[in-house]
Amino acid sequence: VSHHPTIIACHSEGNGWKLWADSNLKTKFWGHAIQLDPVGVLTLEFADGEVFQWSK
Repeated sequence: VSHHPTIIACHSEGNGWKLWADSNLKTKFWGHAIQLDPVGVLTLEFADGEVFQWSK
């Protein structure tokens, strides 16, 4: 977790599931505008072992 560069992380648990993620920002400066694109992975795991992952 960091402010410069921006890096975020989260973790959450509920009855029968866990969720965790990390993300940072890819930045582009276009001279008159700035573009911020999130980059990272989000993982959702259920108690039965099933896992889903999303990439940003």
